[in-house]
Amino acid sequence: MKEKGVDTRPFFLGMHEQPVFLERGLYHGERYPVSERIARQGLYLPSGLAINESQINHVAEAVRKVLFKE
Repeated sequence: MKEKGVDTRPFFLGMHEQPVFLERGLYHGERYPVSERIARQGLYLPSGLAINESQINHVAEAVRKVLFKE
């Protein structure tokens, strides 16, 4: 995506993997496979109230090119 001019960032960890909760002894030994898979495979795309239609189209086109290896 970076090569296409689109910044991304990784997804957040599930609550049961957040260091702040683990340090407090919460969620010890608990597993949530769906949350863990999403956290490791997901990403954030540009979004928000300030993004305009042209930017949305640019992001969508970049996603299409990456997914279909164009």
